[in-house]
Amino acid sequence: MSNRKGATLLFIGCLLMGSMGTFANFVQGTHPLNILLMRYGFALAGLLVILLMQFIISTDKAKQYVSLNWSAAKASPKVYLLTGLVSALVMATYVMGTLLFSVGLSVVMLYTATIYLPFTEKIIRRYFIPNLKRSTFGSRYYLSSAINLLGLLLIVGASLSDTKLSILGLISALSSGFLFSILMVQVRAMKGCGIDAEHTLVSGALVGFTLFLPAAFMLPISFTTYNIFAASGLGVLATAIGGIFYFKGFSAVRPDLAPLLAYFEPIFGSMLALIFLGERYSLLAVAGVILIIGTSFAYTYLTRSENSPQGER
Repeated sequence: MSNRKGATLLFIGCLLMGSMGTFANFVQGTHPLNILLMRYGFALAGLLVILLMQFIISTDKAKQYVSLNWSAAKASPKVYLLTGLVSALVMATYVMGTLLFSVGLSVVMLYTATIYLPFTEKIIRRYFIPNLKRSTFGSRYYLSSAINLLGLLLIVGASLSDTKLSILGLISALSSGFLFSILMVQVRAMKGCGIDAEHTLVSGALVGFTLFLPAAFMLPISFTTYNIFAASGLGVLATAIGGIFYFKGFSAVRPDLAPLLAYFEPIFGSMLALIFLGERYSLLAVAGVILIIGTSFAYTYLTRSENSPQGER
C-alpha cells in the first residue's frame, strides 16, 4: 500500500471515529448503558459483514488472515482478552463522556493518554507482561505531558463552573484518557504476539457486548427506525469501518507521519459536535484544548524520526 493511500485511509478513519460521540448523541429514548450496548452490538455486526465480504472477494487471503490471527490469539489468550477488556472500557468511558459531559471535550481528553503512559507501562510490565519492551521517555516527553496536564486542568476548571455539569460524565471523560494509555501499551503487546492491531475492535466489541448485555433487560432501550440508523452510524460506520480504516492507514503511513495525522480525530470530533450538536466551549476550555492538541502535535512533529511511545495506537 502506498504512503498516500495509507494517509487517505487514516484521514478517513479519523473522521469516522471522530463522529462516534455525535452519533451516540443522536440515539433517543435510550439509557446511556444501552447506547453502549448498541455500539458494541452494531460494531460486531459490521465487522462480521466486512469479514464475509472479504471471504467473497478473496477467500484464500481471508482464510489466511483469520488463521494467523486466531492462532496468535490462542497462543496469547491473556494478552488478547486483556486488550479486549481495556478496549471495551476505553470506548465505554469515552462514549459516556460524550453523552453526559461533552462530545468535543471528551474526544480531546481521550488524547491526554500520554500523560499517564510512563506510569501505566511500568505497571503493566511489572504485573502483567514482564517481557514487554521498555519505552524511552525523554525530557521533551515529560515537558509535553506537563503542558498537556495544564490543558486538562483548564478544561476541568472551566467545566466545574457549569451548573449543568454531570460529574459522572466528567469522570468518564477523564477515565477514558487514563484507560487509553493502558490500551496503547496493550496494543503494542498484542502486535508483539503477531495479532493485527485492528483486532482491538473485535476483542473490544466482544467483551463490551458481553459486559453490557444485562442492561438491555433492566434499562430503557428504544429500537425506532431513527435509533437504528443512529446506532448503525455509531457501531458500523464510526467503530467498525472507521476503526479498520484507522488501523490500516496507521500501519501503512510512514512512522513519522502517522501520529501527526492521528490528531485529526479530536479535531474532527470537536468540529462535528459544534456543527451537528451545537456545542459551545468557554474560552478557558478552548485554551485547554489548544494546549493539549498543539503541544501533542508539536512534540510528535519534533520527535517524528524517533520510535516515540506516542506513535502507538
